[in-house]
Amino acid sequence: MKKIMGYCSDWSVMPGDTLNVMVSTYGPDRYRANLVRVICGNDDPDLDIYREEEIAAPFAGEYPGHEQITVSGSYVTIPSSPLVSGLGSFTVQAWVFPTTPEKGVQGLISNWDDATTSGFALTIDDSGAAAMRLGDGSGGTKEVATGKPMA
Repeated sequence: MKKIMGYCSDWSVMPGDTLNVMVSTYGPDRYRANLVRVICGNDDPDLDIYREEEIAAPFAGEYPGHEQITVSGSYVTIPSSPLVSGLGSFTVQAWVFPTTPEKGVQGLISNWDDATTSGFALTIDDSGAAAMRLGDGSGGTKEVATGKPMA
């Protein structure tokens, strides 16, 4: 299990804007903060392809750590856009800290309509594995899963 968790105050910022980062630690009394450019984010130890590059930043250094309680089930709603429905292909990814993968199917990122079986949904499936569901709106649906529980 990871020993540190963090999130940013804003989803997106412009160069020169201020970004607050909230950090919670589970065990360590100190943590180190750096700014990095992620070149390849796949951290599967069997592949050994994760790559990042450190970038000089004024905040880089060690800080005291402590646990900060977060509310499970936090979410954000983003209004639908015709730009999404017109895409021929797309990429979606998420960095997930699965605290309750055994609780059944859970949406991570979705644009899914049950009534029309259309859209996409990146989920945790009933076995705790990452899964993707796609639907074309005319009854055709596909679901693929990693088959490997996330925690």
